[in-house]
Amino acid sequence: MIKFFRHIRQSMINQNRTKKYLLYAVGEIILVVIGILIALQINNWNENRKTDAEFRDKLILIKSELNQDIAFYQELKLLSEERINFFTSLYNKEYPDLDLTTTATKISKNFNPRKFGTGYSSIKSQSQLKKINNQELKNSLIKYYEETALNYNDLSEWHKEFVKDNIDIYILKNLQMDIQGKVKPELIIYEMEDKILPSILSFQVLIMKLFKEMAAVNITNAKKLNELIDQELKKA
Repeated sequence: MIKFFRHIRQSMINQNRTKKYLLYAVGEIILVVIGILIALQINNWNENRKTDAEFRDKLILIKSELNQDIAFYQELKLLSEERINFFTSLYNKEYPDLDLTTTATKISKNFNPRKFGTGYSSIKSQSQLKKINNQELKNSLIKYYEETALNYNDLSEWHKEFVKDNIDIYILKNLQMDIQGKVKPELIIYEMEDKILPSILSFQVLIMKLFKEMAAVNITNAKKLNELIDQELKKA
C-alpha cells in the first residue's frame, strides 16, 4: 500500500502536476491523522473498559468486606450481651447462676480495634469516588468508613486504655488469679462487699451497652450499603 502511494506521488511529480500532488499530500496527511485519532480513541476506550472493570472489582471487594464487618458486628453484639448479662447478675449477687472463677478475665476483656475498608481506601486514594453517580451510595460509603468505622475504633482504643489503667491494676491488687486465669469464688464474693468491684461492673455494663448499640446500628448500615452497591453493580 505504501509503495502504491509512493508510485502515485512520484507519477504526479514527474508529470509536473503540483496542484494535484499537494491535494493528494494533504489528503494523505488527513488519512494519517484520522488513523492516529482512531487509534487513540480505541486506546482510550480500552483504558476506560479496564478502569471500569477495576472499579467494579473494588465495589465487589467492598461488598465482601462489608459481609465480614456484618459477621464481626454480630459477634460483637453477642459478646456484649453475654457480658452485660454476666455483669448484671454479678452486680445483683446472683452467685449460684454464675461461674465466678472467670470474673477477672471477663471484666478485663476488651474488644480490639479493627482494620476497615481496604476496597474503599483504594477507591478513595485513586480519586474514583467521582465515578459513583448515586449520591446516596457515595455519601453512605464516606459516612460508613470515615465515621462509623472510626467511632468503633475510637471506643475500642479508649476502653482498652481504661481497662489497662484501672481494671488491670485492681485485679493485680485484689483478685489473685491462678495460672489458668481463674479466681476463687469466695474472693469475688468478698470483693463484692466493697464498692470498687460493683462500680467496675456497673461501668462495664454501660460500656458493653455502647458496644452492643453500635454493633446493631453498624449491621444495619452495612446491609444498607451492600444493597446500594448491588444497585450500582447492576448499572455497570
